[in-house]
Amino acid sequence: MRCGNNVFRLRASFTVENSIIIPVFTCIIVVMILFALKLHDELILKNAEFRMAVKTEQGQLDSSSDEYRRVLENASDYVKEKTFYSISNKDIIAEDINKKTYVKDNRQPEFIRMVNAAQKLKR
Repeated sequence: MRCGNNVFRLRASFTVENSIIIPVFTCIIVVMILFALKLHDELILKNAEFRMAVKTEQGQLDSSSDEYRRVLENASDYVKEKTFYSISNKDIIAEDINKKTYVKDNRQPEFIRMVNAAQKLKR
């Protein structure tokens, strides 16, 4: 870089770096941040699903009871409050949570029979 007659000249590598490399790295960083935010929101939704599943299993709630609807609304409020990409429609959140409930009914006699049968096979 020379300073003659108030004219500044830059080498070509600086121009290429500023026009191509920096925007590419900036885009990569932005995509990584967006991915992290999306992953955060999915974890919040999964947490709400499991919490709701545990509450409905503990209370032996069926989908037609008022208590079940209250638990579902609390879960959708939690998701709406904690996520970055907030979904404005509670019905969509509640429907997603309701579809993805993973806890199944606990059938103890059936489980005991299966364990006893496995123990007999092991002997």
